[in-house]
This record gives sequence, structure tokens and C-alpha cells, in this order.
Amino acid sequence: GVQTCALPISVNPQADSMSQAVKVRLRFHGLTPLQERTLKTNVQGTARIVTATHRHVLLVERAALLRDDESDTYSITVVTPDSVALNIPVTVGAQNDSLVEIISDRLHAGQTVIVKGQYSLADSTKVTIGQP
Repeated sequence: GVQTCALPISVNPQADSMSQAVKVRLRFHGLTPLQERTLKTNVQGTARIVTATHRHVLLVERAALLRDDESDTYSITVVTPDSVALNIPVTVGAQNDSLVEIISDRLHAGQTVIVKGQYSLADSTKVTIGQP
């Protein structure tokens, strides 16, 4: 299939009960005259809907994120250069099923982040990096 950009003009508020499909009217941009002539109405397709773009952000695996339910705060456990586990408070940004945007002045690209077993790891514990 052909990939192109379009803006939604209208979205039907009800999904089809059988297919769960939603009718959307789109306005396409940057099509060639040939592509414009081949467009048809009532055609089914698949769309990737981008609601925002975040550039130059830190992303970690969702499994690395620790949540404190009592204070409703988050932290990430990193390994310092001297092999000590350190919990760093963070703010959570955009997220999907597997990745979370992290906002923190204390977390930087290239730091080693613990993604498994950090729940039971006390802050300032000496750690050894194993093979995945």
C-alpha cells in the first residue's frame, strides 16, 4: 500500500458493532495527480494516528519504572560508575505499552538502568551487572 499524510475532517462517534471499525473522513495532502484520481470513497484502510511527537527525550523500558503508590511518585534505579544502585526520582512523560518518557535532571543518556529485580533492591546496594 501507499503511505501518505492526512488530517481527519470528521470521525463517526459510533463504531460498527461487528467489526469495531470507525468511519473517518480524511483530507489528504501532497498527493500526486495520479494518486488523487485513484482515491475512492468508502474504502477500508489502516491508520497510524500520531497525537504528539516528542524529540530528544529519554526513554526507558516500562519495567524500569518504580511507582510509589503512597506518594504517587516515580523513580528509576540506575547503576553508578562505582557499581552502586541508586534510586532517582523522575517525572513520567509520554508512554506506550513498552516505553516511558522520563523527565529528570539526574538521569542522562548512557546510564545503566536496572529493569528487573529493582523492587527489592535497597538504595546504595553494591551490584554486579550480569548477562541478559
